[in-house]
Formats: sequence, structure tokens, C-alpha cells
Amino acid sequence: MRLYVVKVSALVFCVVGCGSNSLMRPVSFEEEREANVRQIGGSLEVGRPVDICKEGEFLFVLAYTPDCWLHSYNKNTGEKVSESIKVGRGPGEGVNLRSMDYFEDEDNLFVFDKELCKTLVYHLDGKTGEAIFKQEIQHPLNGIINNCHHFEAGKCLYEGYLQGGDKNIRFTLSDGIEAIDTYSNYPEVDRECDMIAYQLASVKGFPEKGMVVSTTLYGAVLECFRIADDKIEQTAVRIIDKPEIDTSLPYVDIKAGHEYGFRMACPTNDYIYVAHLDSDAISCKEIYAFDWVGQEKIKYTTDRSVFLLCPGDNQDELFGISITLEGECALVNIDLD
Repeated sequence: MRLYVVKVSALVFCVVGCGSNSLMRPVSFEEEREANVRQIGGSLEVGRPVDICKEGEFLFVLAYTPDCWLHSYNKNTGEKVSESIKVGRGPGEGVNLRSMDYFEDEDNLFVFDKELCKTLVYHLDGKTGEAIFKQEIQHPLNGIINNCHHFEAGKCLYEGYLQGGDKNIRFTLSDGIEAIDTYSNYPEVDRECDMIAYQLASVKGFPEKGMVVSTTLYGAVLECFRIADDKIEQTAVRIIDKPEIDTSLPYVDIKAGHEYGFRMACPTNDYIYVAHLDSDAISCKEIYAFDWVGQEKIKYTTDRSVFLLCPGDNQDELFGISITLEGECALVNIDLD
């Protein structure tokens, strides 16, 4: 898995060495199962999807096209129902959308635009598949904000730091104006160059639980954080393989002998599901289920590569997006039972 980097953000460098108190241990599952993956409809005619969520009878996919960013599909047939979030700089429009946080209780979707440093808030209609623009939230333009995750009472968790913050800060909790708390630890890292594995990690919010989950692709690390009482608290960390970057290459990749890790997490009340990148560094035909203390529980194998996941209608079902070696993407239903 090669990622070419033109400019590396200065979001680093607080090192926590592994030493004798290593957090790593061999992976050991309580169960191993085969998951049944069924394609829904045809190929998605969009750019590479960023994220996916479900509301009612519809799946909402965040993916770039020349006209818009958000696409809704019937979850049973895959039929496309609507498009929203036009590409642009006006109200309700976006340029470089990086993440979605879905508040299921209120049917509100929060989408962060990195270039314009703002969050778009849309209401999702689970009966019609429409996304209705509600408001924009402008974030501070000082500092470095790579992504933003929203929580109750107007709190935001920034991946990055605000003006005056140290460049080694990973996360900043803010009220939308100033920093309330920061977090700067990097587990199992001995060299500054390995920090990029955490800078490039996928971070997924779970607003109803007041949690976020961070998963690394280079090296296999899963971390859970609680956002409560104006604090960022790490509640779990599971390291299957430490991040160690090969600095002899002109692109970001792990050293030989180390494992690739995870795509973006799919948090649910019971488990955290993550697609695990296979040793070929191309496909994701394994889904790991972790509990909320970071212990791996179940490994599911699939017959196709699935790289994005979202909760289904019950605890034995997920929806997701599969990808072929040629880059074609499709919606899928995943039966875990």
C-alpha cells in the first residue's frame, strides 16, 4: 500500500518508546467465522468513497463527483435516489470533504470540509432518501485542522492543533473557539519519522457513545478515546504491530516484516468492526471485531474486498463498500451470523 506524499503535516512529535512495557501482543481471536457478502446493485459511478452511513431505508455515501459529494441509495436494491452537497464554496457546498459524523437520534449528518475549515450539517430523511441542508459551522482558521468530529454541547474534536498549540498535538478538544484539552501521545513509537502512521490514521466518531476510534494503516494499532467532562481520555489501545516506516522510500510505506493495519473503524454499541488489510497490501478480506476495551473477539473472512463499513439494521448485519483490483466500488450487505 503505497501513499505518495508531497507535504507532510507538522503534527508531530511526542514519542512514547516501546521499551520493556510493550503494548504489543500476538493476535488471538475467540471465534473465526465466514461472513456472507452480497452486492447491492451495480458499480458506484463515483470517485473513491470517503465514508458511508445508513438512515432508514437508505445508504448515504460520501464520494466526490464533479457535481456533488453526497449520494443516497436504496439499501435493498442499490438504486440511486438523490444527490446533495454540491461541489463549491457557497452555503451548503463543499470542496474537500474528509469525514462524516452521524447523530442517529436526531438524523443529523455532520460533514467536515478541510479546505474551507467548516462543517456542513444536513438532515437525513430515512423515508425519502433526501439530505436537507440545515447550517454551516465555521471553525478557527488558525492552526492546523486536518479533520473534525462533533459531539454534544457543541464540542469538536480536531485532528490537529489551534494557534499557540504544540506541533506534536494529535487531538484538540474545542468549544469551536478555543482549545479545552489536547492529547499528544503516540504509542509504541521510537522514531519521529514513524509518527506519520498516526497522522494518517483513520479516525471515526461515535457521537452517541461520546467516543472516537483511531485505526492505523501502517502498523496495526486501534485506539479508543472518550470525550467527556471537557477531557480527551484514551480508554483502550490494542497494538498488533507497531508502526515502523521505511525511510529509504520516496513514498510512505511500512518496513519489511511489519504488518499493514486497518481501514476506518465501524463502531457499534457492542463491537468495533474494522476491515484488515491483507498481507498483499491490496485487498481487505478480513473484518476484525473488537470490544470497547480493545480486545479482539471475532475474525470474519469474506470472499471480496470490503474497505468501508457501517452498522446495519441489527447486530448481525453490516453494510459496506467493496472494491475490486480495478478500483470499481459497489454497495454490499454483510451477514455476520
